[in-house]
Amino acid sequence: MKPTFLGNRKHTLAGVSVAAVLLFQMVLSACQQQVASRPQDVPVAETRPQILPSPMAVASPSPGGEKGMVAYRVVSGEEGAHLEPINLPAGTDRESMTEALNAMATIPDSPLPKGTRALSVTYRGDLATVDFNRAFSKNFEGGDEKEALMFNAITATVGQVPGVKRVQILVDGRKVPVGGTQDTTEPLDVPPSVTQVSQRRGEAGESGSR
Repeated sequence: MKPTFLGNRKHTLAGVSVAAVLLFQMVLSACQQQVASRPQDVPVAETRPQILPSPMAVASPSPGGEKGMVAYRVVSGEEGAHLEPINLPAGTDRESMTEALNAMATIPDSPLPKGTRALSVTYRGDLATVDFNRAFSKNFEGGDEKEALMFNAITATVGQVPGVKRVQILVDGRKVPVGGTQDTTEPLDVPPSVTQVSQRRGEAGESGSR
């Protein structure tokens, strides 16, 4: 029988252990470098599409005072199309809004699709809900500019009612997508300039009723 040299075995085991540790450290270092070089996920804040700013409607009080209703027609110029306010005989009370929208739908160069009719306008808090007929979505020709002009005209007209800051659009009583830029299943904001005008009207009405 050959003699067993314990000293050599110990050195051999120690060498294997050192090699294993070095290998582990190399693997760990490689993993850390791979993780560090991997692109990190950057949180993206949710953004809601906004109406195109170029044809933004600005409500203007009628020459006869701040009691008249203002609607809008589309005017084309060198810099593109924009909304131009026109005066309507209807008042700015809530009951007159359906009439005002239907008047805007029939004027020349209307921002609303052909055949559009407002079936009803209801209110709850600062939200106005406008229910249009099917022609509103069916006859919309598409295009970002036309979509912006149409929704700006609607929100600016309905927003003249004191207290209204948002407008929900329905088609035959349902929330349906119309166009491609705006999410019409959610309320659309009234332009700030219109909100300021309607607020002054509301304050004037309160002071006049005292």
